[in-house]
Order: sequence, then C-alpha cells, then structure tokens
Amino acid sequence: MLGTHMDLANGLRVLVDWIDFTITKNMEVHEVIDFLGYAVDQFSERSCGGRGYKDSLQLKGYSLLIYYNGNEGMGIHVSISGSCITNFFCAFQKRYSVLTPFGSARDTVDLDSLVFLDFLKRVQSIGHFTRLDVAVDDIGAKYFSVHDVVCLMDNLSYVSRFRKWTQIKTCDSNGLVVGHTVNLGSRQSEIFLRVYDKQLEQNSKIENADNKIKNKWVRWELELKQGRAQQFVAKLLSGLSLGDTVVGVLSYYFRFINLDNVQKFRCSTLALWEEFTCSITKLRLAVTFPITTYERKKLWLKRSVAPTLYAVSEIEGSIDMLYDLLEYGSLRQNALLKDMVLQYA
Repeated sequence: MLGTHMDLANGLRVLVDWIDFTITKNMEVHEVIDFLGYAVDQFSERSCGGRGYKDSLQLKGYSLLIYYNGNEGMGIHVSISGSCITNFFCAFQKRYSVLTPFGSARDTVDLDSLVFLDFLKRVQSIGHFTRLDVAVDDIGAKYFSVHDVVCLMDNLSYVSRFRKWTQIKTCDSNGLVVGHTVNLGSRQSEIFLRVYDKQLEQNSKIENADNKIKNKWVRWELELKQGRAQQFVAKLLSGLSLGDTVVGVLSYYFRFINLDNVQKFRCSTLALWEEFTCSITKLRLAVTFPITTYERKKLWLKRSVAPTLYAVSEIEGSIDMLYDLLEYGSLRQNALLKDMVLQYA
C-alpha cells in the first residue's frame, strides 16, 4: 500500500491528486532525480523554464516537472500532477527499498510505514511543500451530484468558511454539457474547494464511445497551498490517517444544513452530509497569526468587550444577543477583516 489513497467506511475514497514541493537543500538536478527514484535519461529538457526558474525537465510520457536554475535561494522545484502520482510513488518505493533474503523491504526504521509518509518525511528534511491537492471521490454519486450541490447552495442550505462560490457549466458545439463544476473560495488563497463531475471531465478526453466512463462520479477536491499544505503534512506525520485529515478539513470549511434556526451557524447538519463525512471530527489547519492583526484583535475583545458581553448576558438571561451580534458583524465586514478571514480561517 503506497498510502496515497484510502477507502472510507461509507464507500467513498480519499486520495492525493497533486504534489508540489521545493528542495532548498543544496542539490544538483541529477541528485534530485535520484532522490525521486528515477534515472537522468528518463527526463527530457523542455524549451522553457517556469515559475521563476530559467530551465525545466519533464519525465518522458508523464506530467512530472523539475524546475531549476532560478535566483539564489530558490532551490529546485518539483511538480507532480495527479496522472503521474502512481508512477512516481512506484519509482520512489523502489528507490528506497533494499533487498533482503526474504525479498524487498522498506529502507526505514518502521518497515510497515507507508511509502507516502516516508516521502513526506524525506521531503521535509530537505525542503518544504508548496501545494497539495487532496480529494474525496464519490463514485456512483451515492450522496450528492453536482446538481444537488447547486440546488442546496441556491437554497442557502449550507454553512461555509468560503466567502463566495461560482458554478461553471461547459458545453460542446452541440450544446451537450461536457463539464460541471462548483468552485468555493479564491484560487489565490491558501485553500480552495472545487466540486465537479469527474465522469464528464474524464469522458471529454475520451474519443472512443466504448471506452467512456459509464458510472457517475463526483469529486470533492481541496487545493492546499503554502502554509495550509505544510500544516496538512504535519497532521499526517502526527499520526492522523489520510481519510481523517482530508474529510476533517473539508468538514471544517463546509457543511450542508437543515434550515431549522434563524442563525445559520446554529442550524443542524443535514443527515446525508453526516453520512458523507462519516461524522469525522472537523479539523482546522492552523497558521501562524501575525501579532499586529489577529492576536491584537483577540486581545482587545477579551479586555474591552468580554466584560460588557457577560453583563448583558446576565441581564438578558441568555446568550442569544451574542448570535445576533455575530450575524450583524457578518454584514459589516470591511476589506481588512475580509482579507484576514480569507487568510486565516
């Protein structure tokens, strides 16, 4: 088991679908190729660089790219797309296996450790992750179709930490829908969620009708960058399973609800969403907060506002006014506060 996918008890599958990392340790390109588990002759030079680097190499036949020859301190960057994940981890596994009288064993202290976790540890020792895409696959659309998602969101039957969402439908020249996606959040932020019809997306690339995917397939994909990606890796290395981490993060940022309370964040969770997430505990990807913004605001609330709130709640005999204040505050966010929520929530 390579550790890049995991089946959940509810029939869903969790997987890793994209990996970007930067090697900051002083290494030559051929050393990076060896670290990845490949040989130099398996790569071809590209005519251009990218991402601020002057040069780049591509694994022949696959979308694995190595960017190098950047400015001082940029190191070497590696990008592995979803279509190359399996090929890469098979090569990586062979690179860090040793022959034994009984066959092959992992060259790690814990011989039962997963290849993926071994990879995470090794990358962290020489660099850092800049992007991870992780996904929940609902093959058969047993829970929500993309159309269901749109209907529930149009009905405002959801709670989300993302400030906006968009729906994108793509049609061919005959008007046939060949793509359907719901995007939540901003691609420029460190966390972004897309829900899309994977069946349509895959079939749009397949010309032979006999080879087209017959089963419905919906993918919930989280794109994690920079600090969020690094925090996600830290959660995995702390002992959390891939499934608990992916679904836990998804649950923290989004959920479908029953509209049974005037305050949306007090509404009960839709039963089907509870089944979809296996009731896995919500998981926040914490980041370091700058003392000049977030921490100072928290300190001001504690010192200046909390005493008054307590006094009012004692007089009112409930904390209902607190929820009213939160609802009122959500409508009066200035640009600074919106940016802070987008960056740190």
